[in-house]
Amino acid sequence: MQLTLAWWNTALSPTKRKNRGTPEEIGAAAAVIGRLIQAGADLVALCEVTDQDLAGIERHLTATLDDFVIRRTQDKVGSSHFDTAVLHRKCLSLGKGQSVARHQGARLLKAAQKFLLSLPDGSEIVLYVSHWPSRATLETPSRTILGDILRGSIEDEMKERPACSVVLLGDFNDEPFDPVMEQRLLSSRDKQLVKKKDYLLYNPFWRHMTTYRHGAREHQFCDRGTYFHANGPVTKWRTFDQMMFSASLVSGKAGWQLDETATRVFDDPEMGNLVLTRKNVFDHLPIVGRLISSISDE
Repeated sequence: MQLTLAWWNTALSPTKRKNRGTPEEIGAAAAVIGRLIQAGADLVALCEVTDQDLAGIERHLTATLDDFVIRRTQDKVGSSHFDTAVLHRKCLSLGKGQSVARHQGARLLKAAQKFLLSLPDGSEIVLYVSHWPSRATLETPSRTILGDILRGSIEDEMKERPACSVVLLGDFNDEPFDPVMEQRLLSSRDKQLVKKKDYLLYNPFWRHMTTYRHGAREHQFCDRGTYFHANGPVTKWRTFDQMMFSASLVSGKAGWQLDETATRVFDDPEMGNLVLTRKNVFDHLPIVGRLISSISDE
């Protein structure tokens, strides 16, 4: 048994430009989501989507989504709201989202939405879905607080249920090496250390920050990034979209274990071409992560 999670910032409806996606772009977005599902995705989390976008996507994917539930999770929090949606197979159960947010003066910092994901075998995963503001709108001091808010919620879960399985996914607008990711979220690239120190999170997206490509296609486990910035002065690629996993999912003690070879930027040449042409709204690549049941520890 396996569980494949996917995340994608669609860029169809950013905060200040709702419903900017053309019918053609909504059709292209639907095609990408369809390919994620065809590749085995059991849950697809999206951001920068509105009800109008989702209605268009649903029209394009009527047959593909027969076995899926579409959760419109653009929940209101304070005077703001989230911009997410979650599509998941009917065999999964997704609890009501809880906002992980806090006011900093007059500004509401939205760190994540927390969901309890129940699997067919009876096990549960605490799922955090995040879309953090860009550095242009939220500078480092506030980003530190954003990380603290999310880490505080994770620690509350771990105190209540020490062996709980936790997955973070989203567009953090920070790369794996940025201080908020390492020092505040306590996410690590060191898999063996995470197994020993169960308060750490494992971030496999450290290896997706390079253009180095192995020879054989099946061994091409390095990706240049997830976000394309056409005017980047030093690099055009950033790894803003990431997934992080609790120690229990790295060690396999939870009954589920991370499959690293299937956790990466989604291999979709058509989507890659859309991002690189820059003749549309798309600038993020989807990412996928896979958990496999009943794997012994390495």
